[in-house]
Amino acid sequence: MKKLFAAATLTLACFAAPAFADVKVDQILVNQGAPTMEGTNIRIRMNNDSAMAERLSQVSLEVRENANAPWRTLKTWDRNMQVGAGKNLALDFLPLAEGHLDSALTGPAYELRAVLTGPHGSVASESFMNDGLNAASR
Repeated sequence: MKKLFAAATLTLACFAAPAFADVKVDQILVNQGAPTMEGTNIRIRMNNDSAMAERLSQVSLEVRENANAPWRTLKTWDRNMQVGAGKNLALDFLPLAEGHLDSALTGPAYELRAVLTGPHGSVASESFMNDGLNAASR
């Protein structure tokens, strides 16, 4: 009886716990006509490829000049965001609306990352590197 109860409890816990690894950063898109507040737009595209809706409690966009520099937060979206099953979510960072442009975004090279946080902590991260010649999400 104890084994049956333990198995039933474990099974229930597996189905009741959110499968948060299903929400992923699909892409970080940088539209930078010029390294100015007016000429910069950064979009984080996320998708939920699971069969269930998932909830994000926070999304952070971070930047650094190179792999040796510390990460700095550009913007944090603090709100409960529901991502439906099979659905996408996009968040835009517009420096002009925020009133500041990080100095890293004005340089020839920088790296961006998006960190998704769910009810149980950070769940996904994606980096974008602009080396001055080629920009690519990785």
